[in-house]
Amino acid sequence: MSTVKLILERSRVLNDGSYPVVFQIIHRRARRLIYTSYRISEQEFDATKEKVLFISNELKCKCDVDSMNNKIKKQRKCINTHIEELERRVGSYVVADITSRYRIENDSLSLMRYFDLQIIRKQGMDKLGTIRAYSYTRNSIAKFINYRHVRISDVNFAFITEYEHFLIKSKLSINTICFHMRNFKSIYNKAIIDGYPLPDKHPFKYVQTKHQKTAKRALDKNNILRIRELNLANREILELSRDMFLFSFYSRGMAMVDMVYLTRRDITNGVISYNRQKTSQRIEMAVTDDLLDIIEKYQSDSDYIFPILKGTGSKELYRQYRLSVERTNRHLKEIGRILKFETPLTTYVARHSWATHAKKIGISTSIISEGLGHTSEKTTQIYLKAFDRSTLDKANEKITRFIR
Repeated sequence: MSTVKLILERSRVLNDGSYPVVFQIIHRRARRLIYTSYRISEQEFDATKEKVLFISNELKCKCDVDSMNNKIKKQRKCINTHIEELERRVGSYVVADITSRYRIENDSLSLMRYFDLQIIRKQGMDKLGTIRAYSYTRNSIAKFINYRHVRISDVNFAFITEYEHFLIKSKLSINTICFHMRNFKSIYNKAIIDGYPLPDKHPFKYVQTKHQKTAKRALDKNNILRIRELNLANREILELSRDMFLFSFYSRGMAMVDMVYLTRRDITNGVISYNRQKTSQRIEMAVTDDLLDIIEKYQSDSDYIFPILKGTGSKELYRQYRLSVERTNRHLKEIGRILKFETPLTTYVARHSWATHAKKIGISTSIISEGLGHTSEKTTQIYLKAFDRSTLDKANEKITRFIR
């Protein structure tokens, strides 16, 4: 267990006879010091209570002493927080891990500190998905550098290449590696915009940051019908997940996050209108009979279509959403095992299946792209024009009839 004690560093007496005020940290008989910004005389220090004393206004006024003690208290809390995190996350650590973590947090040019600043910015914007992504990559980089003190200016092509090799050795998938690289690149580009002194403007130039295409996971017409007709009378826990899968398919591949946050206010005069959570693109579609059946099935006093989100507060709602994703995909995989599907059944399969069936019945790629809301994907939007809703509604109705 680590001990933290406020002391005077007597080996470094200054010309005026004062001493630096420091935190002495001892862990496994090893000792390190973290300096405060204060220098005081011996008579101004209470070694028992570990605080600065008010002697007279000639030395320091009472308000200055109170301010010093408050800042020292915050500094101690910061140190103790890092010790608690090391105890909880690492288990075995050395005293240098404590001091390096502290310096990283309090160095504005630190890579880890800059990651934290960007995460805090996103918290102010309520970008919970981005916060989760940045935090995931931050933790990955922290493991790579072994919690050492690394500055943003130390990030160059060699650093990026070594990090990529670290991810490969960790046996991560190509798309997970691209995910971390994309987040890292985004943070680095923000540092350039913020005016940080970075010698290498393009360290990611030769690093893959785009996802690889995943294997085709669309279901054919018969398997969509098998999911629809599956008797879940004795497996009610699976029924909601099955209905959300079908709702996604019937609604032009609506993403899970958009289904979970969809409210009854988003449906007016037989039209569903909502903004995609991922891109903020406005989506409108007609309520088909199949969609209406599911909407009415879950009719309740809640504002939300599906009985998943409860209460208020964006963080709590996002936590409930993330849990619902894991639960729904777990249930869908169980349904897939019941039906003896060869590939795992997930919410993404519904989205991919809608696009695949649309292509099979002759709907153009551009209309499919518009239906899926792919405005942020250059490869599908490069020649795309905006179609009016009636064109997309006809395409969706055509697919629904085909499945029936």
